[in-house]
Amino acid sequence: MPKAKGWEREEEVHLCQAQVNVTEDQTVGTDQSMATFWERVHTTFVELEGGATSRNTNALQTHWSNLIRPDVTLCASLPAVLRTLGT
Repeated sequence: MPKAKGWEREEEVHLCQAQVNVTEDQTVGTDQSMATFWERVHTTFVELEGGATSRNTNALQTHWSNLIRPDVTLCASLPAVLRTLGT
């Protein structure tokens, strides 16, 4: 099996944006399964990537779990940064 393509910084930003957007969606709230949550994150991620990505839902979930460990401060502050940028 070939090694997966490395993540670009822009993809990581899009993953954080997608995760924050879905997490803060008050119309759905917490009344969704984990699978549905990550499907919604994937849909949002694909939109942010302009409709073209080789990343599937499992890849996003796996990368997110690796990303939040060292960058928990970055991801925790991301909503404020995004609001400042108007995204």
